[in-house]
Amino acid sequence: MISPVTYPRLPSGVAMAMLQEQRHLGVEDLGRGIVTSHPKQEWHPTIPSRVTREDLSELRSGSLGLAVKHGFPEAQPRGGHTKFDQQLAVYLYGQMNLVPAEAAVGGMWSFMSLVLLPDIAAWRYPDRHRQRFIGSDTMIGTSNRHVFCRLWARAYVFGPNLLVRLVEDNFEGLWGRPNIGGNVRLARAIAATMVRIDTERKVTNSQELLREALKRIRRLAYIISFNGLEGDELRDLLYDVFTASADALQRQIY
Repeated sequence: MISPVTYPRLPSGVAMAMLQEQRHLGVEDLGRGIVTSHPKQEWHPTIPSRVTREDLSELRSGSLGLAVKHGFPEAQPRGGHTKFDQQLAVYLYGQMNLVPAEAAVGGMWSFMSLVLLPDIAAWRYPDRHRQRFIGSDTMIGTSNRHVFCRLWARAYVFGPNLLVRLVEDNFEGLWGRPNIGGNVRLARAIAATMVRIDTERKVTNSQELLREALKRIRRLAYIISFNGLEGDELRDLLYDVFTASADALQRQIY
């Protein structure tokens, strides 16, 4: 088993200054000065296993290859990055060898978006919004808008097969409720059940289905400990919840 590694972190002040300096640079300009380190970067004080420059170079090469496959550096229409996001999420999760505690460190993601992959980040979010480029210390399963952190978290929670079946609004619906999104087992089971019912019942709006089901799940949480349910018990309960939710939506249509 490969030991997890730690990544360079940018202090928040350094990251903010870099973001301001880069705002006037185009995507191709940002790509010309790529390095794998920064003079003011920091490391975890006790973890000895640090990512190597070779690993960082490989991570950049693989990420750039996916971006080029999906139209980089040309601007894409609204919604045109969906496949790229899905594939990059799986790639980052498989390649970076992170543990959740390391992934929750905002400075590491600031390094990714401002030092290692600034051109890809700017191509993905040309408005250069602060929350997309400056990482924040957050728990997995909470709302996080960072260009790369949010993708890694999605792959970690849902896995590659389920990830490609979900749309942006589905993620927001789950992440907006930390008691659900932060519970990896529960969030994954909810998403899997939603996809199952969506397929069986040919639901036209998965977000409406999820929203209706989450209302029922929150009510049940007052009397049921979801963490205490075995796999089959949780799966059966959620199936009943989503079936009832789909029925309710169907009655509203008619």
